[in-house]
Amino acid sequence: KGGKVLILTDRGELLGETSNTLTNCGVAHVTVKAGAKDPAIGACVVAMSRTLANRQASWGKWWKEFTLVVFDEVHKQEFNEHLEMKQELFSKDIIILGFTATPRRTGNQRSLAEDFTALVRGASVKRLVELGRLVPCRYFGEDADTSNFRVVNGEYKDEDHFNYFDKPSLYGGVVENYLAYAEGKTNLVFCVNIHHSIKTCLAFREKGIDARFLLS
Repeated sequence: KGGKVLILTDRGELLGETSNTLTNCGVAHVTVKAGAKDPAIGACVVAMSRTLANRQASWGKWWKEFTLVVFDEVHKQEFNEHLEMKQELFSKDIIILGFTATPRRTGNQRSLAEDFTALVRGASVKRLVELGRLVPCRYFGEDADTSNFRVVNGEYKDEDHFNYFDKPSLYGGVVENYLAYAEGKTNLVFCVNIHHSIKTCLAFREKGIDARFLLS
């Protein structure tokens, strides 16, 4: 309070969401996007990480003005450039907060312990549901034998994943469960790969149900 805050995001969608939240909370702020030429003036600045990375040298003393810096989705490597140079960029009294739902890096990635001194756990899912911040979930599950799936970089190998689920009975089962539990409602089905997504859409369309194919 009374200081200057810099909030860094790595995607335009997150910048927009952050800006909207600040507006709804009555916090005046400015945003920095690609094409910005002059240092942003304001007590609260929301900026794209890559945009500022390209201005580390040219905006010089501007970085020293902040008393608090917030990194959104800090587990991403996108922010390493700022964190590695935090002593040169920011004042010695700077407070740095990193927000993430997955505070873990593996392999040769820069450890978050190099840049942060404490881990503060947020509210649990149960608590957020109690507060009305999350929708209560009803969960219906099927057993899947994944013991023979190969794991690469912490993820199941697509080939093994797809071969297991690429069965007529399972495509039909998705449609049957949709009709049983969510008929007429909007649903999102997560698939293994493009081919799996197409075959899932076709299974719905064979039953006269509108299904769209979305690449993400």
